[in-house]
Amino acid sequence: MNESLLQENNRVKEYNPFGNPPDLEMANTHRQATMVGVVDTKEKPQFCPCCDHIVNKTPLPLCFKEDDLLGLGVGYPIYYKIAKYFLMILLGIFFISGSAIYFLMSLKC
Repeated sequence: MNESLLQENNRVKEYNPFGNPPDLEMANTHRQATMVGVVDTKEKPQFCPCCDHIVNKTPLPLCFKEDDLLGLGVGYPIYYKIAKYFLMILLGIFFISGSAIYFLMSLKC
């Protein structure tokens, strides 16, 4: 009985998608592996056992360059550039329409 427990503890942890109760340590490892971030090259890479993504990542800062997202794919930097341009266009429209309304109200005709 004790030998079987020792052998079970010495085995490498394997991914069991239907494990009951769920393995919360493995869930946290998977969360770190799937988060958006920059891969930390200082440490030896660790991989998630279920999806084989790299776990060693540092989160992106709030103010980042669009080029930092190129590791995720070509669409991400383009999406953020388009969103930035749409925001500038909307701010311009609101500024122009607000100043036009103020101008029309101040004519006193």
